[in-house]
Amino acid sequence: NLAVPGYTSMEGIKALRWKGFPMHPDFVIAGFGASELRAGIFPGFKDDYSHFRREWSLRPGLSEGVTPQRWLTIHSHLAAFLRQRKGLPPFAGRELDDYIIRYDVRPMPRPDFGDKFRNAFRAHMDTIRRESAEAGARTIFHTACHCDKNIPTTTAHWFLPGVKVVNEVIRSFPDEMVVDFQKALSGRCELFIDFIHTHPPGEQIKAEMMLERIQHFLGKEGPDDGETADAR
Repeated sequence: NLAVPGYTSMEGIKALRWKGFPMHPDFVIAGFGASELRAGIFPGFKDDYSHFRREWSLRPGLSEGVTPQRWLTIHSHLAAFLRQRKGLPPFAGRELDDYIIRYDVRPMPRPDFGDKFRNAFRAHMDTIRRESAEAGARTIFHTACHCDKNIPTTTAHWFLPGVKVVNEVIRSFPDEMVVDFQKALSGRCELFIDFIHTHPPGEQIKAEMMLERIQHFLGKEGPDDGETADAR
């Protein structure tokens, strides 16, 4: 299983083309949140997000005052469940491979998530779906979950309207393609570390939801083009 850090949908598309599709996946699981929204409010918005330059780094040691914090994430839990189904130990000493780095981000001005952003994000999701099908894979999109009461006041003014658009676009796809994390975790702030990242129990809920959807597709014909996908 390959986790491709895309940060924004356009970067995710490029990463899939470079790293993901050459592995001939059966499933492509895609979801975008806060980083996608920062591209949406960065000055001079362009449909291909070429205007967006991150002002922070996810690589330890490159940003002053940044300390990595590691915990189990959906990718670790999903891998553990799949290993258990094969009679293997749930973890192979790699349960902390996934990490999230906490960082400070300067307040972003100019929140504007109108048709231009919505249409660009939808086009990127359509591209992921189409190119995944061409690669012989089914696409599963998931919504961005969040706990409203934990959102900093400097963030709420751009995050809430932006995540609403992102989740509306995701939910516009056929139901069987969508795993709605936000619906499942709405109002359950005890499962959140901050306003977007969940504690291990929350990650386990998300992993179970995703595994259930994968099981739904196993044995069905083809991705979107009707060809039969092998369960590798």
